Amino acid sequence: MAEPVGQAIVYDVSRPRGFFGLSEEHFSRIHRKINLAPLYRVFSQARRHHAKTVVIEELADSIELFEENEDLKKLDCWHTKHRVRKVSFFKTSFSDTAAIDSLPPESFIGFAIWKEDFGTTPSSACARVYEAVIPPPNERYLHVRGEPTWKCRVLGRVFEVKGYPFYQQNGVTNVCAHAAVRTLASCYPNGPDTTYREMNVSLGLEDPDFRIIRGLDARQIETLVRKAGALCNRTDYCQQPRRPEVPYQRCVYGSIESGFPAIIIFGKDDSAKKKKTRGKKKAAGKNEDYLHAITVFGHTFNPDMWVPRVEAARFDLGKTTGYIPSDFWLGSFLGHDDTLGSHYTIPRHYMRSMQPARNDHPSVKATEGVAHVICSQPWMTKLTSVGAEAIALGWINEIFEEHHAVIPEPWGRRLHKQQSNRQLVLRSIFIEKSDYITHITGMRGWDSDKEVMDAGAIKQIDADIKKDCFWMIEVSLQELFPTNRRKLGEVLVDPGYRNEEFSREMFSQSKIAARLPGAWISPGGSILEIPITSHSALLGCLDGISEEYPKEHPAGSLQA
Repeated sequence: MAEPVGQAIVYDVSRPRGFFGLSEEHFSRIHRKINLAPLYRVFSQARRHHAKTVVIEELADSIELFEENEDLKKLDCWHTKHRVRKVSFFKTSFSDTAAIDSLPPESFIGFAIWKEDFGTTPSSACARVYEAVIPPPNERYLHVRGEPTWKCRVLGRVFEVKGYPFYQQNGVTNVCAHAAVRTLASCYPNGPDTTYREMNVSLGLEDPDFRIIRGLDARQIETLVRKAGALCNRTDYCQQPRRPEVPYQRCVYGSIESGFPAIIIFGKDDSAKKKKTRGKKKAAGKNEDYLHAITVFGHTFNPDMWVPRVEAARFDLGKTTGYIPSDFWLGSFLGHDDTLGSHYTIPRHYMRSMQPARNDHPSVKATEGVAHVICSQPWMTKLTSVGAEAIALGWINEIFEEHHAVIPEPWGRRLHKQQSNRQLVLRSIFIEKSDYITHITGMRGWDSDKEVMDAGAIKQIDADIKKDCFWMIEVSLQELFPTNRRKLGEVLVDPGYRNEEFSREMFSQSKIAARLPGAWISPGGSILEIPITSHSALLGCLDGISEEYPKEHPAGSLQA
């Protein structure tokens, strides 16, 4: 944590004052070309959390800040000095710094670190949100998982805040790709303390004469994500003539639904810049032109989505096998754009793929659009969510061929009918065994008084599951999933096999267990009768009311 210096300022932003006065008094006296949009966005997010008081502290240089300043001086002779301030937000009104010790912990909203770099002329000034953590809006339609917990010291007292950190590039020693990677890496073991200099050194970009003007390419971004301790699944949507099998929205959703962020790299319309730089030598060698990287980590859910009902093509796995992916009810992605700010929603079909996937809509090639997606997963998760759903669907088909009679009426019949018509809804979530046991322990059927999991069934299920973590594929119906947010069971799949290793033997070995109405089914065919014979709540929901089961990641520490 960077240490504060000098006298702190306590500023009242409650009505009738607000953040406009704060901005004009403390953050607008810099060059007019400075992009203040990300800072103003942070202020708006704090207001949405009912901020009433702001504390502004001057910060001394931490090791990371010292490294950046040193690198800036090497690369830009104009850099002469800098100023760093931390802005902390509280829900409680107070005017005296001594009041900080009596505040309830939940009054703390979050913080932003604002860094200004000054040069020999006013026009050479640079200012940005160096880093910020504000929780996402507390809205029922927003689904965000896996937010790391951060510690922030304000006036000597340490507070905690959960959220995905936001970073803004300086355009010299780091670019949008660095900012996107730092957000993604924040929930992986090696990510929270990685500095920009360490990123550049790992890519061989530590030459003091090197300027990262053109950004990083997809391979370099993938390298940084792996160094953070994550497994990467990169899909390219700009290659000819090969067409990816899966739309980029499905790839991204498969990661973020389990609490693992993804990076979307897309084309920007920089025709003016293109004319200015035509014929000039590239600064970064192999880097791709005019692409921008953003990190997404959540999504909105629309139970009234029109798409699932009219989409002509389900996600087909063959002429007779298919299902409805749960991402059909995804309205928008939630993520950070370092040029605009934090927690913006990006409509699902706003960006098209440069090279559409086989099951994509629309299927027309776009000159501007998504070029690459980089989805992250833990190292033990070799199998993608799409691969896990394919295995789950295959096993469901086998169960109805071999054990149809053990699934009681009427839900067994209803499930079988939708399975035969390729109308099952599948939702995959990577989960630890302990969390799954907790989930089914509190599970209730539609008749909540009678359909309750008993201790004997829980004990047997615990003994049957030999893996510490796995893919849980929830099985539901179109009429059940969006409105009731309920399901008819789960299929548990071993994540240790890669998609390309798929074979009949792997299919058999990857099956852990399945729960369907009235039955717990093991791969060997043994069946345990269970009391829940109807539908139950999806993971993270209780009778249609959101009740998060957050996936905890190792706590980190920012510059606060």
